Parts: sequence; C-alpha cells; structure tokens
Amino acid sequence: MPGVTPKIVQTRYTLRSLDVCTGKNSQTRTLRAGVTGRGTDTTALELAVQRISLDPKVTSGRWWAIDSEI
Repeated sequence: MPGVTPKIVQTRYTLRSLDVCTGKNSQTRTLRAGVTGRGTDTTALELAVQRISLDPKVTSGRWWAIDSEI
C-alpha cells in the first residue's frame, strides 16, 4: 500500500521480520511483521494497520506491543 512503509520509516521503526503462512483454511493467508522502534509513539503503526485493513481482501487487522530487551 502506498504511503504505509514510508510513514513507518519516517518514525524510525525497523522491519525485523515478515512471514506469510496459510490461515485457518486454504483460501486465507496470515501475514506477520516484526517491527522494532524507539519510544512509545505508536501512531505510525496504528495508521499502517488501519490502511492495510481498508483493503477489501483483508478480513482482519491488529497489532500489539511486546516489551522485550535484546
């Protein structure tokens, strides 16, 4: 989607992993992205999930924060 990745890059998030696997049935796929960043402003991630969810082929979209120290 145009505009999603540049917004994440502008806020200094880093895409660490991207995984696509078969969903609950053979007609669906699950996309998982691992993203890291500094700070607590999650606006860019919220906007990215909202924009992706606007696609009529997308049936669900969500994100969550995981605190971890590397």
